[in-house]
Amino acid sequence: MANVTKSNILTLSSDPNVQARVSKSSVLILSTVSQPLYCTKSVMLVLSSPSDCVTKLCQCWKITRQDGITFAYTTHNKSITFLGTTYQVCKSLNASAFESGLMNSRGTGDVEITGILGDDGISEHDIVTGLFDNATVEGYVVSWDSDTRTNSKRILKGIIGGSKQSGTKYSMDVITVGIKLSQRPLIDVYTPSCRFDLGVSPCPVNLSSYVYSGGVTETVSRDGINKSSYRQFYDIGTSQPDGYYDLGILTWTSGDNSGISTEIKSYDQSSGLITLWNAMPNEIQIGDDYTMTPGCDKLMNTHQTKFALPPDSFGGLPDIPGNDAIARTPDA
Repeated sequence: MANVTKSNILTLSSDPNVQARVSKSSVLILSTVSQPLYCTKSVMLVLSSPSDCVTKLCQCWKITRQDGITFAYTTHNKSITFLGTTYQVCKSLNASAFESGLMNSRGTGDVEITGILGDDGISEHDIVTGLFDNATVEGYVVSWDSDTRTNSKRILKGIIGGSKQSGTKYSMDVITVGIKLSQRPLIDVYTPSCRFDLGVSPCPVNLSSYVYSGGVTETVSRDGINKSSYRQFYDIGTSQPDGYYDLGILTWTSGDNSGISTEIKSYDQSSGLITLWNAMPNEIQIGDDYTMTPGCDKLMNTHQTKFALPPDSFGGLPDIPGNDAIARTPDA
């Protein structure tokens, strides 16, 4: 099987000053055996439009965070200046296929951007702390051999709806404003459990009066499989009963994980052991300070006993009949 690559295409031109183009005849020349010829998607696109040059276009990506910090990368092997921004070389940044709606902010569509942590200046700490959430993303196809960039065009514009990391890789979901608007519910959905987020209006709980400030008094032994030392620690200064902080939020205020917030999986007052749902990017150390707030299981009993609030401020309707009421029959 003969593969068509960029190097194969360039060798078709004996004169380096003559731009090499892919045509149907050049593809046939590359095939010296009777086996089927394999063409990549980019080559097939060029075959259908012979006037486009394979090696004259590259992609440029710009990510602008809400704090004003900009990350600009190009798939070319040299830096490119375009529209006043210098795009640095980045070999790890990739984008999935995207929908046409992403070409303008009014359409609807999404795309996933992936890369390697640290390879392009994007760190695990920045992703975990949510610094890239709601950042603006713009993508361009740019001609790298001309200062005028006359044949350049924008291929994507959107915002980062969410980002995550796994191991040494990260991924960001880029969506348009149109999709974000379509995700906003137009009506309230009534459920037996509370539909409010704890501490967020219209929830009546004022979390500022429930904040606990503490510090790590003891760490756990290292575990390479479960990364226990990255998600568990002891604080013997807590006084609330077992489970009080389950499903609550813990925010680190000092140490290598400072600024990171995560959900609490379990809290044991007798031993002082606190377990987090997510492993931190850096190992937890003795003396690291944090704040945490209690969680809520969204049940009426918790609303009345844990937070001492009246039933009429509860955000759910536990007495409304469910779908099973439709099929219910009298008990003979």
